[in-house]
Amino acid sequence: MFKLYKILFISFIFILIGCDRGYLVRVTAQDVLDAAALEKGKRAVLINVWATW
Repeated sequence: MFKLYKILFISFIFILIGCDRGYLVRVTAQDVLDAAALEKGKRAVLINVWATW
């Protein structure tokens, strides 16, 4: 049982260290669609439906 706790503890540490500390930018659905339109014909763009709701 101790080995399981040790594995979980080490995994938790790696998760904390590995998380990105980036920043979020507020945008509207139209901003998302406009950004995707800029890539039209250049490369594929995948948009999450919740981003445009």
